[in-house]
Amino acid sequence: MSAATSISQNEVLDVTPYTNQDSEVQIIEEIRPSTSKPKSSTISKFKKLFGVLSEPDLKPLQQPAINNYGPHFSGIMTWIADDNLVSMTKSLYCALAEQKLFCYVDSAMQVLKEVYKLNSVTSLQMVLPVECSNSLYCFELGISNTESGIKHSSRLKITFGCPTAAERLTWAQKIAANLTSAFPSINYSEFTRLGWCYLKVGVSGEWLAAWLLLAGRELMYYCTEDIADNVDLRKTRCLGTQTADEESKKACPSDCCSNLLLDCSVTTLYLRFPHTEEFQNWNSVISLAAHSNGLGLDEQQLTNEEVPTIVDKCINFIYAYGVLSEGIYRRAGSSVVLAELLTRFRADAWSVQLTPQIYTEHDVSGVFKRFFRDLPTPLISRECHDRLINALAIDDERRRLEEYQRALDKLSPVSCNTARKLFAHLNFIQKWSEVNKMSAENLAAVWAPTIMPPCVKSTGLQISWSEKEVTVVRDIILNYQAVWCPDDDEIKRDLACHRVITRMQESARSLPQPSSAGDLRFWVFMDDTSNHFQVSLTPDKTSSDVCMELSVKTNIPHYKLMLEEQICNGSMKRIVHKDEIVLDVVTRWGYWDDEDRKDNNLVIKENKILYQMDGLQMDAMSKNGTQVCGQLRYANDAMKKFKSYVFEVNSSKLSGYADSQGSSKVEEWNIDDIIWYFGHEIKRDPQSRWAITFIPKNKKRRSKEHPYFGSTLAGGVTESQLQWATALMFAQHDTILPMPHDFLQ
Repeated sequence: MSAATSISQNEVLDVTPYTNQDSEVQIIEEIRPSTSKPKSSTISKFKKLFGVLSEPDLKPLQQPAINNYGPHFSGIMTWIADDNLVSMTKSLYCALAEQKLFCYVDSAMQVLKEVYKLNSVTSLQMVLPVECSNSLYCFELGISNTESGIKHSSRLKITFGCPTAAERLTWAQKIAANLTSAFPSINYSEFTRLGWCYLKVGVSGEWLAAWLLLAGRELMYYCTEDIADNVDLRKTRCLGTQTADEESKKACPSDCCSNLLLDCSVTTLYLRFPHTEEFQNWNSVISLAAHSNGLGLDEQQLTNEEVPTIVDKCINFIYAYGVLSEGIYRRAGSSVVLAELLTRFRADAWSVQLTPQIYTEHDVSGVFKRFFRDLPTPLISRECHDRLINALAIDDERRRLEEYQRALDKLSPVSCNTARKLFAHLNFIQKWSEVNKMSAENLAAVWAPTIMPPCVKSTGLQISWSEKEVTVVRDIILNYQAVWCPDDDEIKRDLACHRVITRMQESARSLPQPSSAGDLRFWVFMDDTSNHFQVSLTPDKTSSDVCMELSVKTNIPHYKLMLEEQICNGSMKRIVHKDEIVLDVVTRWGYWDDEDRKDNNLVIKENKILYQMDGLQMDAMSKNGTQVCGQLRYANDAMKKFKSYVFEVNSSKLSGYADSQGSSKVEEWNIDDIIWYFGHEIKRDPQSRWAITFIPKNKKRRSKEHPYFGSTLAGGVTESQLQWATALMFAQHDTILPMPHDFLQ
């Protein structure tokens, strides 16, 4: 035992006797060297006298006081007890009174079954039904049972069930109100967990007893009137555990060796719980709430600026590595990398580290665009969209920009902050258009369909974005300062970025340029003719680049051309998307069987089918639905015979069902993970009017067990093939038409 802890309470409080001279002489005499060991109390007095007390006398904290004026309440609940020794279920008549929860066997409340003191309750949590609860709506009470005589655990778990969610909520509210009055009653309308802990704010803070309330993605704590706050878990950068130090263990009694640490937006919270089970349960529910990212913009993890973390990280990466990249936001990255990275962002955006050694700027820009494309509600809401379009009728530029500003201010806080950051970024990108070839017009053509899709079907060439939406986005990009009125700090950051990019550009000019001697040269054939052209396939050349290069030789505008991949003796054909890297298409054949690759070709042809697809997509959007569903014949790469199933394309997935109700799913594919072709291989006979064959992007060679080339869908109505192809195409890409010439000037 230490010297400090051996002092009695009276000795600690009574300091004045040690200040007189007699006491000093007496103490010195007591600690002279002798054969006997000095008393620890004497050493402690000596340390007190000379101000060298190194170990503070820490008194263990008590749990926070419960509410003495909680409401009385009674009713029927199903009692489900589980103390690791025995499980029981029984309907009981329960009453809240005198800071206790009474459980009776009879309705007259004469035969008492159990009594739970509320000051022994450590937590209250909404839980899923347990196996023996007959699908009741349940909540769980964590009860400290140090006086119960159960040696195997210091915590008892009691589960109560109610027949309806409303009754469970009422009971939970009443019990919570009897435990503490720290939080307004409105916060109890929907909450996940309530309990008490020891809490410290910041590394230099003081440990205090606190009440905790988890409601949705908000964690509220209350220590005193001066130490209470709400924590937005969407802004929690890190959630971890920390081994408790000796001071924590002395101040906060617990059988748990670890503390929970929350790295919040403005401070760090340290939480210590009275039992290991409490620590584990709180860690689980807080982690789940912090990382439960939905599809909506407000459901994402956020920065202190109220901007989704994925937006902030992607923009910062593009600033660092993509501003000078030609075709940034127009060229596509790896679809496999895109899917993997987007999954990681949705799981925990704060944990994702973007490094140029792993990801290219086009990978990150692709994830960035896909994030906005997948939002259930566009970044620019419908109401704001209409006001922006109507503002185009204002001839006076100053008044038009003011109307833009008023319309954008009506967006929700997260949407408004996100739009502000996005347009600031695009404004910066277009200032370097001489290098990256992405002017405000080009950026608007890429981003308008994603952040403010058109309300009505466009006319003319049926371009997949409306000219009005593109004009609005271009206006806001070019006039960012007038619309958003950036403050001094934003202007300074913008200038600092310009200086850094300028130095990077000057440094790049002094470096030797890479040679193109190693580029692959490939023949591209003209559709329905014997003409062919040799094209150099660089690692970043897209289908759109090839069309622009060959438009001069074919005398056809590049925006009316497309590249087509033909395989297996021309039996299957695929549209190569405008942003797809052509070299990837050609090198993919090298992993196939010899018979599947020896007569494959690339063909340049007019893209009338793309405009037909775009028209169908616009029609579907105008009818508030792009889902395609119907009965098709199907065979995979191991099946010779075709079978009929119900298929649908919805939410970037292709799904097959054994029944028309869609209750028995046979198989499902992520459309981003497959490559699909019009047609089927010659040795297959689906006995239908049309077919679409698809393979995984990492297709394996044929084998005895898998003798066929991919899986094939077949239909009996010719017109439906274009509908299915359109659905598959737009499930993979935001836009499919090339940019018209006037947008590229």
